[in-house]
Amino acid sequence: MVQLAILTDLSKCFGCAACMLACKEWHSSGCYGPMTDLNPWGPEPGKAPWSVFFLRVLHVEVGEFPNTKTFSVPISCFHCRNPACTTVCPTGAIFKRKEDGVVVINYDVCIGCRYCENACPYGNITFDPVEGVSKKCTLAIDRIYDESLPEYERIPPCVRNCPAGARIFGDMDDPNSIIYREAKRRGAVPLGPEYGTDPPSLYIMPGTPVNVAGRDYQWPSMTKEEEFAVRTGAADVPKILSKLKGVKPTGGHCGGGVGGPTGEGT
Repeated sequence: MVQLAILTDLSKCFGCAACMLACKEWHSSGCYGPMTDLNPWGPEPGKAPWSVFFLRVLHVEVGEFPNTKTFSVPISCFHCRNPACTTVCPTGAIFKRKEDGVVVINYDVCIGCRYCENACPYGNITFDPVEGVSKKCTLAIDRIYDESLPEYERIPPCVRNCPAGARIFGDMDDPNSIIYREAKRRGAVPLGPEYGTDPPSLYIMPGTPVNVAGRDYQWPSMTKEEEFAVRTGAADVPKILSKLKGVKPTGGHCGGGVGGPTGEGT
């Protein structure tokens, strides 16, 4: 089995929102868009700016004044192993792909009932009132399976464009993958484990020691492309694609892959 996921190091994230903007740019032009904007430059009488975003950056303050500290938390769909959203969908429009564990929505089947939006305990699903369907992060699988891109570029844009290198992409079910090893080494944890959704996308919490020397690879001997591929998890993409040979993106406007009433997918 393959379970695609993202690992985020909160000690590195400084809340620049480059991940959010990169996600917006990629998906707005891809087969999972459009990511609708309504009055994005300012409010009209009685209305406020509104947009569809698949990723948002929360700013969390901890401690008590004057000893407080603020840190940033990028959050998008975690592609849970036990997703609450798929179990409530009456049409099977939202489902978890068996091949790679990505949760997607088929807009042609979605009736806009918003049950999935209400069921997600993390608030990671957005209703698009323009198209009348629910939308969410897809891990940019149309990018991952795009053979026209170099392998080190076949990663989600939020990972690709993070200037701090706070995000790693990969197969969380592979104990030999970069993302799995880093998650174990740094004691990564899920958000909201009490919800029982078992999200594979994890977080390294602030204050966790960073021990670069503990990695099992050496930076100085690498080219810039190789260093980038290791830092982002893209170095594992060839191995992931070999396991998923012939798999193509589905859901969104890509077509195909309509799930069943329990969200099992096809």
